[in-house]
Amino acid sequence: MELRFGRRSSMFLWTSPFLMAIVGSAHRLGMSNLTYPLALALVAAILVAGWTLAGRAIRADNRERQMLALAGGLLVAAWAVITIFAAMGPPHLATLAENKLRYPLILVDAIVIVGGFAVLREALNGAGECLFSTLGSTAILLATPLYIVFCAVQLAVYRGIERVGSAQVVAEIASLDELSLVLLFVGVMLTYLATAAFAAALARARWLGPTVSRVFMGASLFALLCVTARIAEALASTDNPMWGFRRWYALPGFILAIPAVPWIMPGLIGIVLLRRARAEEP
Repeated sequence: MELRFGRRSSMFLWTSPFLMAIVGSAHRLGMSNLTYPLALALVAAILVAGWTLAGRAIRADNRERQMLALAGGLLVAAWAVITIFAAMGPPHLATLAENKLRYPLILVDAIVIVGGFAVLREALNGAGECLFSTLGSTAILLATPLYIVFCAVQLAVYRGIERVGSAQVVAEIASLDELSLVLLFVGVMLTYLATAAFAAALARARWLGPTVSRVFMGASLFALLCVTARIAEALASTDNPMWGFRRWYALPGFILAIPAVPWIMPGLIGIVLLRRARAEEP
């Protein structure tokens, strides 16, 4: 019975991206009365499924299983919060209250992600893999303060908008807002680099198959190149917007630089870790 629950939980986590897309579609179709109940139900279901896979491993007297389950649980918990962002929609279409909630959630997610990767590094070091796990850990440790500054500035912007109105605030702190976006882009690039490095580390430790590892590494490095192209387009001229794009080749980078998007692949890695921790049960 417990094994069947574990398999069902694993299958549910793998289908959760499609369920997140449904939540986002409900928001775009104007079904606001259903969007948040659906999002909160999905968050709860993801957390329950994650605990179903991780709970026994965390309580087990086996350090490797504990570390795998804890790392996977943290990454999946961050993944669950992304559902709430799907319910909100993009910042320019969200309400002021939603945007004031968005950035503390991004801040929490950034901290949870760095925590998950820190635990994963310890587990990999225990398995004898130090090179790529150290590279990945360094990249995510550098990325997290950039996310924190970005969130702090955006919160200040929306608090200012609430006080005196959007036009005056934009005129006063436009440069600071642009600086926060530059820091965000660098943080996003470092996050993709960290994901690629940890995928390589998991392959070296034989905790991830070579094909799946190459998919994670290839997707992360492709995303890194796209975001680099987006930054290059933004900095090529002062007339180009920092948020948005003018040329078609910057569109993929614009999408991939949305703050929560770089955490999708770490969330998928978290599912893999939970499955492995579960599979090692005696």
